[in-house]
Amino acid sequence: MKQSTSDDSRKKLLDSAFQEIYKCGFQSASISAILSETGLTKGALYHHFPTKKDLGLAVIDEVIYRALEERFFSPLKNSDTPLQTLLEIIDRTKERALIRVELGCPLNNLIQEMSPLDEQFKDHLVRVVTIWKGIVEEALLRSQKLGEIRADIDCKDTALFIFAAFEGCIGAAKNMQSAEVLASCIDRLHDYVSGLKNDQ
Repeated sequence: MKQSTSDDSRKKLLDSAFQEIYKCGFQSASISAILSETGLTKGALYHHFPTKKDLGLAVIDEVIYRALEERFFSPLKNSDTPLQTLLEIIDRTKERALIRVELGCPLNNLIQEMSPLDEQFKDHLVRVVTIWKGIVEEALLRSQKLGEIRADIDCKDTALFIFAAFEGCIGAAKNMQSAEVLASCIDRLHDYVSGLKNDQ
């Protein structure tokens, strides 16, 4: 029972910290606001996360990564039609991101804010990006073997471009505070990926 209560407290802290970091950035995130949202004490926080940095790194590894795993990585890894699944994931981004278009992508926000400032943050963020690119590359390779995309496509470079374009679309929409910009940019990314198809 105590273990379950402790696990619940840890999850509350992570969820609240994610929202605070998403809204304010890591450096401006308020521990007081996180505790106020959860109703927990500083003792409970420091029991699970000895420093604010530990909390921030856990948000990357356990909240942001797991969300990407559920929405992006797992469907793509397990798909029998990887190209179609990739296109569907790209399209769904418009609907999901519309809700928080003003805040952008939590992963990219931290990349922009913390990668130049802290080596540990950079390493944790690079790990997520590397996994993301690797999963897209593997999906493209499978699609190539299935004859869905052209044989001349360099899957490694294309995966990097898709990642960069995906994040760039969300970043541009955040900068312009525009859901229309997001939809237009995502549609162009969809066109690019569709253009990889083998028409023969």
